[in-house]
Amino acid sequence: MEDEDEHFDVDERFDVDEWDFANGAGAGRGAGWWGRQRRRVRLWWFRRGVGVGRDETAAGIELQQWRAGGAPGGPEAPGGELPEWRELTQGGKDWGRVAKRVAKRAAVVALVGAGATVLTVRAVSGRGPAVGPLGAPVGEPLEEPPGPPPGGAPGSGAPPLTVLVSLDGFHPAYVSAETTPWLCALYSGNGSAAEDGPGPGPGPGAALTAPYMLPQFPSQTFPNHWSLVTGLYPSEHGIVSNGFWDPELQRAFAHTDTPQDPAFWRGGTPLWQTVQQSLGGNAGGNATAATHMWPGSETVYPDEWNPDGTREPAYRARFWLQEPLEDKLDRVLAYLDMPAPPALLLAYVPAADTFAHAHGAQMSPQLVAELQRIDRFLEQLWRGVRARARGVRGNLVVVSDHGMSTVDVADAASGRYVVWEELLDETVRGGDLSYVVHGVNYAIRVSDPARVAAVHAALQAALRGSRGFRVYLRDEMPREWQFRGSEAHTYGYRIAPLWIVPEPGYYVVTRRELALLRAQGRSQFGMHGYNNTHPDMRAFFLGLGPYFEEAVARLPAHAVRGRTGYLAPFSNLEVYQLVCDTLQVATVAANNGSWQYPVGAGDDAWAQRALPRAWHESVPALRERYPDSAYNELWNWAEAGAEAGAQTTSTLSASARLSLQTDPSPPSMTSPPKPDWFHSILDGAHDIAHSILAEAEDLVDELRDDLGVGASEEGRVT
Repeated sequence: MEDEDEHFDVDERFDVDEWDFANGAGAGRGAGWWGRQRRRVRLWWFRRGVGVGRDETAAGIELQQWRAGGAPGGPEAPGGELPEWRELTQGGKDWGRVAKRVAKRAAVVALVGAGATVLTVRAVSGRGPAVGPLGAPVGEPLEEPPGPPPGGAPGSGAPPLTVLVSLDGFHPAYVSAETTPWLCALYSGNGSAAEDGPGPGPGPGAALTAPYMLPQFPSQTFPNHWSLVTGLYPSEHGIVSNGFWDPELQRAFAHTDTPQDPAFWRGGTPLWQTVQQSLGGNAGGNATAATHMWPGSETVYPDEWNPDGTREPAYRARFWLQEPLEDKLDRVLAYLDMPAPPALLLAYVPAADTFAHAHGAQMSPQLVAELQRIDRFLEQLWRGVRARARGVRGNLVVVSDHGMSTVDVADAASGRYVVWEELLDETVRGGDLSYVVHGVNYAIRVSDPARVAAVHAALQAALRGSRGFRVYLRDEMPREWQFRGSEAHTYGYRIAPLWIVPEPGYYVVTRRELALLRAQGRSQFGMHGYNNTHPDMRAFFLGLGPYFEEAVARLPAHAVRGRTGYLAPFSNLEVYQLVCDTLQVATVAANNGSWQYPVGAGDDAWAQRALPRAWHESVPALRERYPDSAYNELWNWAEAGAEAGAQTTSTLSASARLSLQTDPSPPSMTSPPKPDWFHSILDGAHDIAHSILAEAEDLVDELRDDLGVGASEEGRVT
C-alpha cells in the first residue's frame, strides 16, 4: 500500500506548523482536542512508525546519554577513554523501558506531592514570596550556574564561542517590564549584560539590538529557520514552506516527517557547516558545532552529499515540544561543559509560539506567564555562557523567526474568514486540484497547467468582495517577497503556481476546522505565515558579548541609549554572516545578505547600519494590543495631530522618547506591581495539572504499546 503521508491525490494536505498542531485540529481531525493534543505535539517533527522507540520519539535524545563501544547507554569504555558525545543511534525500542516507566511514575507522584505542598503552604500562610519563572524568588539574584575549571586563555588559539537562540513566534512588542524584565532592561537601554548594572555608555555589558528584524515570506518556522542559518531566501534554499510538493522529486515535504528526507535540504550552506569547515570541525580540527532542536539540523545526509561530515552538526538533540525550560537550560549548558565544547551552539525555544497559537497574540495570562519563563531562561543562559566561556570571547545572539497575529472566527459577518469549500465548486476541487497545502496561505497545484488560469479566475470571483484576501499567480507575487517561479529562483519550481494569501488576522478555514472550533466553544487563535513586512510578523534580535560591545562602541552617539546600541531594522538574512563574524570565520558561503563581509570590517561599517536619528513610526494596532511594550515606549508613537482621533498609549513624554537621540542616560522604565499570591497558586496548579495529564497519557500509551493495541491512523486527512 502506498504511503499516504508521502503522496496523495486529494486537496486536504495541511500546513502543519499552524493551527493543526498547536491547537489539536490538524491532520486526522474529528477527535476531541483534549484527547489528541498531547499525541499531536509529539508528532510536530517526529512521527511514529519509522523504527524509533516511542520513548526516544517523545523525549528526544539527551546529550548526556552516551554511546560507548557501540552500546547505547553503555558505561565508560575500558581504559578510561571518553565516550562519544553524540546522539544515540536509532533503534533499541525496549532499551530502558522499565527504568523510564518507573521514573515517570515517580515524577507523577513528586508533582502531585509538590503541588499539594505548595497549595497547603500558600493556604496556611495566606501569602509567600513571589516566585519568578524557573523557580527563583522575584527580586533575588539568580544562582550562577557552575562552570568548568578556567582554561583556554585569550590568545591560546581556542575559537570564540557563540550561542544562537531562536524564540519561535516571539514578537519584539512582547518585551515589557512585566513580561520580560531582563530582556526589557537590555532592549530599552536601562540595563546591562554585565554584573555592575547600567552605565553611562558603551563598554562591558553593552547590548546590540534593533526595533525589529524582518523575517522572510512566508513568515513560517521552517523557511525562516533555514534562512537564519543560510542567509538565503526560501526560494533559494528550497524550504519554501512548512509543507509543499516537489514536482521534480515527486514527493511531499512536511516538517513533521522523520527522518527528514535530505533531498529537500540540499539548498544553502548552514552555519554549522560553514563553521566546522572553516575552524576545523569534523574535517579533523578542534572546533565543532552543536544544535538543540534547531529546525533542519537533524537531517542525515548520504556520504556523497556530505563527504567531510560537516553538513551535519557534530552534536545534536532531537525535538521535544514538551521539554521544560529548566531541562532545556541544563541540556544546552551541558554542551559547554564538555571536555571539548563546540564553538557554535544553536538552540530552539518553541514555547511562545505554542502558547500564542492556542490563545492568540494578545497578552493572555498564559502567554504572559510563558514569556516570564522565557526571560528567566535567557538570563540564566547568558550567565551560564559567561561562566563557561573559558577565557574566550563568549557571545549570545537571541532571535525569533516571526511574529503572530490573532484570528477570530466568531462572526461570519465580520468578513475575517472564508470557508474553503465555499470558494470553489466541488467538481473543481475534486477534479482540477492535484495538491493543496492548507494553512494561513493556501498553496494550490492544478492537475492540468492549462487550467491554472481558470481556477485563478474562479478564486478571484469568489473572493472579490473579501478585502482581506488576495489570490496570486506564482509569477505575480510581490517582488519584495522574492518568491516567484523557476525562472527567477533556484527552487522556484517548489512554489505552487496558485496562492491565496490573506492579510494578518484573516483566515481561510475548512468546514472541519470551523465545526471543531464551534464544538470547543473557541473562536480565537494565533497564526503566522502572512506578508513578512506586516508589523504583526516582525521578529526579534539581540546580541550580547564582546563582539557586540565592540559594535556598540562604534555606533554614533544618537544610536546609543545607556549601554544599548540600536541598528536600523534589518532582514534576518544578515544573521548568517553576523554569527560567522562573531566566530572569526574567514570565508562565508554565497548568501542573499546585504551586509559586506566581514560584517564588522571598516571604520564606519556599524555606523552605516545605525538606527537613524529620531527614528520612530506609528502602528496603532501594536499600541492597542501591547500598551506596556518597550517598543511602543521607544518608537511607536505619532506626532501631535498626525493621527486624527488616535490615542497614543505611551507613558513617555515626547522629550523622553527623543532621549534615544539626545540623552545617553535615559529615565528608567517603571516596573508594574508583581502578581499577588493567588495568581501564583493558580499558575502553579495549572502547570502541575498539565504535567500530570501529560505523564498520565504517556503511561497509557506505553500500556497500549505493551498490549499491542493499535492506534488510530495519524497524519491523514479524510
